[in-house]
Amino acid sequence: MERKDNTKIFIFTMMLGFLFLLPAVYVVVVFCDAVKEQPAAEIIKPDVEKVVEVKGDTIIKTEQVKIYVASAQGKTAELTEPEIELLARLVHAEAGNQDPIGKRLVADVILNRIDSDRFPDNLTDVVTAAGQFTEPATSYTDSDMDAVKQELGGRLDENVLYFRTGYYHKHGTPAYQHGAHYFSGG
Repeated sequence: MERKDNTKIFIFTMMLGFLFLLPAVYVVVVFCDAVKEQPAAEIIKPDVEKVVEVKGDTIIKTEQVKIYVASAQGKTAELTEPEIELLARLVHAEAGNQDPIGKRLVADVILNRIDSDRFPDNLTDVVTAAGQFTEPATSYTDSDMDAVKQELGGRLDENVLYFRTGYYHKHGTPAYQHGAHYFSGG
């Protein structure tokens, strides 16, 4: 008789524990999804004034510039709104026909190069380096900009530095294929 009572108590305790555990698991899953889906590229520096025109020693004209910060591996790249738009136009040119992950990975290659000691430390020089990328498109889609902003907030892959269509790049270590692109690390 006592054994049946112990079994009932055990089952009741397990069911009660499960009822408390289930909401906790749900909260963790929802929180993790919310963190992943947060819009990236929050402005974390105040607007700064950029000198636009100087005459002699006198500043004639300035303009306000918003600075966005993209960081990975302990390094930080500061990007202006025009630079973010340039990156979105490049993503459109290179990966406009790819899924959102493919677009994000192309943005990662550019951002990772800015962080790398082997490439220029600014977006414009990385994007316009001879023979490296397709010329940026004249426009971009919301999907292209969303991919860029997500990567500014947290990169899918902090190691990719190269990609090619159809085969791995001759530089770097082959990593994986996603969509039409073959990505390689440093």
